[in-house]
Amino acid sequence: MEDVPVTVISGYLGAGKSTLVRRILSEEHGMKVLVVENEIAEDMGIEGALVTEGLDRSAVTEFVELPNGCVCCTVKDELTDSLSRVVKMKKFDLVVIELSGLADPGPVASLFWTDEELELGLRLDGLICLVDAKHAGRHLGDPIFMKQVALADLVVVNKVDLASEDEISCLEKDLAALVSPTSRMQRTSMSVCDLREALHLKTMRNDEVCTALTLGKREDLEEGHSHPEGVGAVTLRFSEKAVVFSSDELTRQLGKLVWEQPAGEVWRLKAMVCVGKARERWIFQGVHELFEGEQYGSWDVDKPVVSSFIFIGKNLNRDLLLEHLNESLI
Repeated sequence: MEDVPVTVISGYLGAGKSTLVRRILSEEHGMKVLVVENEIAEDMGIEGALVTEGLDRSAVTEFVELPNGCVCCTVKDELTDSLSRVVKMKKFDLVVIELSGLADPGPVASLFWTDEELELGLRLDGLICLVDAKHAGRHLGDPIFMKQVALADLVVVNKVDLASEDEISCLEKDLAALVSPTSRMQRTSMSVCDLREALHLKTMRNDEVCTALTLGKREDLEEGHSHPEGVGAVTLRFSEKAVVFSSDELTRQLGKLVWEQPAGEVWRLKAMVCVGKARERWIFQGVHELFEGEQYGSWDVDKPVVSSFIFIGKNLNRDLLLEHLNESLI
């Protein structure tokens, strides 16, 4: 049986997250959806009522409200308990987790990606961040806002009907400096977006990682970029035919980069790497403090070998990242 996909929705206060959740629950997509609400209202039920107001309750498979908790690490155990309880009662096609506007999505995303102790049959499908096109500019220096955007696989620029074209274009340029070169960005109003894309990002699948790192999603894939606050992405490519990595040593060096942070804060990483003399193709992925690598086929003999790394985080030092990766070469 396939694992149930988990979509994590983040976004600053007022960005339209609850409206998007309402659309997910009300539009025709033929899926049984479990919504997990991480709210910051003092009284239970406030955001829950907003999300489900006006909906046919039969469309809401289950609604789990969590206590106050804008700090994800304090919510983590409660979230685990809630899902353990609910998933055992019913079968779901999709789990949607709406985080509070002040929440860091990293800890929650890493929980559903690699926490084997859960054994709930869940997998992280992707992260969505909603951004208020009219008012987001004032939050560009806020650490939580920047991390929400930087970790996202899909950035939804919402409420474009309230902003001018110049305001939207300027905002998109600023956002592009924060996100991974492989992420997607789209405009919308009233949180209307293509649910087929939003609910099936599949960005954690090895085949999707290979496609993204091979083709690139945007023209700046080669160079990387950063925001004035130091948040952004660094892309490193090794295209020489003789460049081969040791899987054990690369795992050790990536662990150093993620946990000890000698080259800056690594929030997320994606890599497609040539490993060993047998030219095995390995995929490495990391979210927050967790990462893993596994073999995904081999490189075609007739095609060029290009090992690619994308690091997303804060104050990343390209030279130090390269130095640690070079320690993994055979």
